[in-house]
Amino acid sequence: MLLIYYICGLAEANRAPFDLPEAESELVAGYLTEYSGFRWVVFYLGEYGNMTIVSAIATTLFLGGWAGPGVAFLTAPGMAFGWQLLGNLLGIGYFVIKVYLLCFVFIWVRSTLPRLRADQLMQFAWLILIPVTLGNILLTALVYLILNSFGLPNLVFLIILGVVNFIMFGGFIWVISRATLATNSHAQAPAIRPQRRAADAAQLPVRAGVANSSKK
Repeated sequence: MLLIYYICGLAEANRAPFDLPEAESELVAGYLTEYSGFRWVVFYLGEYGNMTIVSAIATTLFLGGWAGPGVAFLTAPGMAFGWQLLGNLLGIGYFVIKVYLLCFVFIWVRSTLPRLRADQLMQFAWLILIPVTLGNILLTALVYLILNSFGLPNLVFLIILGVVNFIMFGGFIWVISRATLATNSHAQAPAIRPQRRAADAAQLPVRAGVANSSKK
C-alpha cells in the first residue's frame, strides 16, 4: 500500500513520470512558459509544498510518524520534564528526516524515469492501480478473518501479511514491466511496419539480381 500511495502521490503532485501538464520536452516548461518572476516561483512552491504534504502523510500512515529509537523511553510517564522535552524534539527530528527522505525519492524518480504517454497513464491507473488496491484490501481482510478464526495473535497476522505484501510487490513489478513492454510495442507498431516494408522493398532488386545471375 505504501508503494501504491506513493505512486498516486507522484501523479497528484504532477511529478515525473506523471508530469503530463508540464510537457517540458515539447513546450520548454509547459504552462510555466507564460509566467516569470514571483508567479513562476509560486507555481514551484505549490508543487514542492504538495510533495511535502504527500511525504508527511506517507510518513504518518506507513513509516511510524515521529516514532524512533529513544522516543518512547524519553516520553514515558514519570520522566523529568527535560527528558520529555528532549524526546519530543527527537520525535520531531525523526519525522522531518523521514519526510525529507521521501521528498528525495520524489526528486530521484524525476531524474530517473521518462514521462509516460497519456494512454500509458490511463492504462496504468485503471487496469493496474485500482485492481491491485482493491485486491490488496480484500486479501488483507481475508487473511485477518482466517487468522482471527484460529485465535492467533496480531503478531502472526502482521508477519504473514508482510510476507504476502512482499510477494505482491514482486508481482506488481512484473505486471508493470509486462504492461510497459506491451504498450510500447503497440505504440511503435505503426512506425515499425512502414520501416519493414521499406526494407523489404529495398531487398527486392537485390534478390532479383541474384536470381538473374543464378539463371545465367
